[in-house]
Amino acid sequence: MLKTNVCGVEFRNPLMLAAGIMGSNASSMNWILKSGAGGVVSKSFSLNPHPGYPNPTTVAVDGGI
Repeated sequence: MLKTNVCGVEFRNPLMLAAGIMGSNASSMNWILKSGAGGVVSKSFSLNPHPGYPNPTTVAVDGGI
């Protein structure tokens, strides 16, 4: 398997899950790691709750993406 080293931390695989909905809790992060990802990037966390942004956070536009 491919390995990579980032700032002295060795990862068994250079593919990592970016912060997002798949890495929103420990259960899904563990599932991603067991599936072979080299690492996961968590979303921000704090001692003080933040309500986040109201949905929808994406909108449809004419002309494609």
